Amino acid sequence: MSDSWSTALGEAIREWRVRELGAQKLASECLSVHQSALSRWESGQCSPDLVAMWRAGARVDALLTRAAQIEKASLATEAIRSLAQKLHDRPDLLARVQEILEQAARAPSADDTHRREETK
Repeated sequence: MSDSWSTALGEAIREWRVRELGAQKLASECLSVHQSALSRWESGQCSPDLVAMWRAGARVDALLTRAAQIEKASLATEAIRSLAQKLHDRPDLLARVQEILEQAARAPSADDTHRREETK
């Protein structure tokens, strides 16, 4: 697993644990794993036991979907930071990028367009 995927999956697991099971100690008991193992899963240090999580009521597909969303957002944020660093010395280009982003923010998303078509 890539570092960004491990981190994203760990964050998704932590979100699920907090929402569904609460404290890490209780969650580790429900998952039949040591608390340190759960901690390593949540920090992205090692791969989780998805079967144990499924047995404890986790929707593994939802966890993986959420992890993908987190990773995508993280990669986008990193790309934006990198671009900002490169544009630091080019205010003319920075202004153009801001203009493009503002136009994109105002444009309807593909999901919005699809929903409008479904309601017709």
